[in-house]
Amino acid sequence: MTSHPIKEYIRKRRTSEAACLLRQTNLPSIEIGFRCGFDTYQTYIKTFKRNTGLTPRLYRKTEVIYSFERIRLHERFSYLEEREISERFPDVKVISLSPQEGIGYLHVADRDEGLEEEKVSTA
Repeated sequence: MTSHPIKEYIRKRRTSEAACLLRQTNLPSIEIGFRCGFDTYQTYIKTFKRNTGLTPRLYRKTEVIYSFERIRLHERFSYLEEREISERFPDVKVISLSPQEGIGYLHVADRDEGLEEEKVSTA
């Protein structure tokens, strides 16, 4: 789904998290490497340099930004489902709305029959 092998995806996500910590904190580079899940400091340095082109120390000093955003599986599945529906029903436009707050109204009655019609006629 990400078009990356799982190990590569994980390494890039760890590198991205490390890049954020390098920018936003004064933590030592070695501590950042371990916090981001690298087994050894050498692996961290090697992977970071392969992905960003810089060592963590140089990255912290430059204005280069490395970001590898995490895939949001729910969004990805929604997109695939919407695309499938759009292909099956080309005349139907599929849109997604963001969640919105609504206002509810409680209608209390003594009977069950005809409530919908009564409520519609008084609205």
